Amino acid sequence: MTGIADDRSRAAVRQWIDQLHDELDRSTYYHLLQVPADAYEAQIRDAYYTLVARLHPDLYLETLEGDTRTKLVTVYSRLVEAYRVCSDGKKREQYDRGLTFGRLRWSPESEKVQTIGPGGELSNANAKKFFKLGQEALRAGNGKAAVMNLKFALQQEPDSALLKLELARAEALLKSQGG
Repeated sequence: MTGIADDRSRAAVRQWIDQLHDELDRSTYYHLLQVPADAYEAQIRDAYYTLVARLHPDLYLETLEGDTRTKLVTVYSRLVEAYRVCSDGKKREQYDRGLTFGRLRWSPESEKVQTIGPGGELSNANAKKFFKLGQEALRAGNGKAAVMNLKFALQQEPDSALLKLELARAEALLKSQGG
């Protein structure tokens, strides 16, 4: 794509980059990667490499002016950030928890919050126990066990946004497994 000759094509590329840049602060990593929140690691990897092939700043080296190129570098950097978080099980789990509180980006502070342990936001001991079992089942790819344990946890704390989110992920996994 280097050396886009006509002004019309250059304007279209600039508009596309401007749109992506404008949406960054309102987009989840999943939206940026164009995958569902329950996407498997392979789906995330494939989406990432497809987008990198379209958005790498070097592709537009001779085409873009400074401001547009800076925006593209910002978009590309956020894409890399999204991939690093979503492809790392621990960071992704922390990120998903943060989403329930409206945090669209992962940060090292997210990791510190995790030190209180899985289900730390839950107050009921049984809810914490079943939440932990549900998380283990999700990591193992056992949708049926994950759904069952998360439903038990939700019975203990029915207003928990965290449990509702995790149950939705577990149900999506179970559905994809034909259950």
